[in-house]
Order: sequence, then C-alpha cells, then structure tokens
Amino acid sequence: EVLGKLNAHSLASGTYPIILERRAMTALFSALADIFSGDLISKGISPLKDKLNEKIFSDLITIIDDPKNLDAVRVANYDDEGCPTRKKILVDKGEFKVILHNTKSAMRMNGESTGNGFKGSYASPVSISPMNCYIEAGEKSLEELCMEMQEGFVITSLAGLHAGIDFVTTNFSLQCAGYYVKEGKRDHSVTLVTVAANFLDLMNKVVSVGNDLEWKLNSVACPSIYFSSCAISGE
Repeated sequence: EVLGKLNAHSLASGTYPIILERRAMTALFSALADIFSGDLISKGISPLKDKLNEKIFSDLITIIDDPKNLDAVRVANYDDEGCPTRKKILVDKGEFKVILHNTKSAMRMNGESTGNGFKGSYASPVSISPMNCYIEAGEKSLEELCMEMQEGFVITSLAGLHAGIDFVTTNFSLQCAGYYVKEGKRDHSVTLVTVAANFLDLMNKVVSVGNDLEWKLNSVACPSIYFSSCAISGE
C-alpha cells in the first residue's frame, strides 16, 4: 500500500464514476449511521424524518443491524438498558423499514425499543447506537468492480469526516486519496483531491456492490460500492 502511493498526483476537477473502497465506504457510512436514530428523527434533525416505508436508497442497498451477528467482534443479547437485541433490516432493497430506538425515543414515538440503547462509557448516558450494522455484500470483487467501471476513480481513504459533513442534510466535502483506473486496471495513484456529494443522492447512484465486507474491529462495516458519478475537485 505504501509503494502504491508513490508518485501520486491530483486529478482534473470534474464528475467521475467512483468506487468507494470498503474502508472508505465504512468510514463514511459510520459517520452518518445516526440518520437511523429515533432520537434524531423525532426531533426532526435526521433527513429520514417522515420517510419510513419510503424508498431512500438504490434497490441494490440493504442495510442490517444485528447485535447478535457472530461474524462481528462484539455480540450483545441485551443493550445497556436491559432490552433484548434482535436482527433488524433497516433498509430493504432501498426502502427505509426500521427506526433504531432506545426506551426514551421509543416512548416519544409510541414505539418499542429495538435494543439499541448503548452507553459510550460507564459514566455516559444511554444513547442510540447501531451495533454490528452493515450494508449487505454483493457478488463482485473490487477487481471486478474496476473492470465494470473501466475508467474512474477508486477512493481508498477519506479525511476530515467530522469537519466536512453536514449531519442534517448529509452533504459532505472530504479530502480523499486513492487511484485512477483505466481499461479496468489501476493506472496511477491519486492524492490531494476532494470528493463532494449528498449521501442520500449518492446512495441512489449505486451501480454495483462488492463482496469484500470485512468486520475486523468495527461495529459498522461496508463492502466496496461502485457509483455512477460523483463530483471530484482537484487541479
């Protein structure tokens, strides 16, 4: 990976097909996973307010929250309020199906806790957190996604996630790096460029979803995803 970053240079500003490699995709989705929080939805802060049972993402996107998932590092049968956890399909083929709740947000919205009331630390108050939340993997490897794209930009890292994201609108503008693909093969490394989009809009531009979902130490995980277009600012 270090050798692959040698002789990196910028891209001309424009709109490119992009692939968010699994680590970059996981970082971006992790930063925005609170859009499913019942607390934020009830307060009108989440962009998903009043969108339950509506299509919000591409048909290729299914998102699951499963605290009992044995593939992940942490497993919980109960949340920090003592409520039982369960597997939930938050987004089913693009359709928003489940709001995440702790007991407080559930009471406010006349619902039931989904077992997502967790503390950040022993002394912290209970908040709503996804646990073992992931975008369901597709069938293609990263190499196959590159071959399908033929020419475009593969983003492998993002910087400034907490400064460059509007968490209410999901607009983001982030410095990124990766490599350019020509004829389906890696051509040269890219650095010092910025990717900008609205997350909800971007998730409706999905062309293919990769099969490289990997948990490691994450509580949120995503595979690589190929998007038809995204704005890149460079030279």
